[in-house]
Amino acid sequence: MSLDLVIDTSRPGARMGLFGGGLEHECFKRDARGESLSAVLEELLAASGAGLESVSRVLVLRGPGSFTGLRTGIAFAEGLCFSGRRELYGVSTLQALLSVFEGGSSAVIMKARPGYWYFSRGASEFFVPTDFVLGELETIEIKNAVLDSAALSNGEISSELARRHVQVLNEADIGLSHFRKFFDTLSPSPVQDANYIQPSYAEQGR
Repeated sequence: MSLDLVIDTSRPGARMGLFGGGLEHECFKRDARGESLSAVLEELLAASGAGLESVSRVLVLRGPGSFTGLRTGIAFAEGLCFSGRRELYGVSTLQALLSVFEGGSSAVIMKARPGYWYFSRGASEFFVPTDFVLGELETIEIKNAVLDSAALSNGEISSELARRHVQVLNEADIGLSHFRKFFDTLSPSPVQDANYIQPSYAEQGR
């Protein structure tokens, strides 16, 4: 039996999912830290009745997100694939969340720091202030959006989305099973880098 493992430490806590051969198990530990990822994986394997030797492919979400979470999650995934027995895949967290919707006209909005957001539509990813996000929501067609808790509680953003009748999903409600498609659309890589969007990206007006 060949299984796929999905790892996400870019969002708060640690999420892992094991899929294949009729198995579909996910584990979420809100307070997990880098040093506890092995314990999370052991719990997931025990719950599914599978062994680590059955895992042949690993997909890790590479951010943007918490610096510590990203580095530990990516390093853990690379360690699992170091022997060459497993293939390693990596995908942007924004693109992964965006993939829950079919077709275009969708966006992802997640807090980066006070007054700034990670914003994605299509293949474009931005690190931008609130005014930029509001301008995009006012001028482009968006039918669906994924928001984190900070974006959901932001009155300006939520009001504009409601005014435009945009269907909104909370990123916390999106399971890892949605991301399995990337095993078939991406090429494996021996090394993954964290995907950081720096302030200079927005300041340069790109």
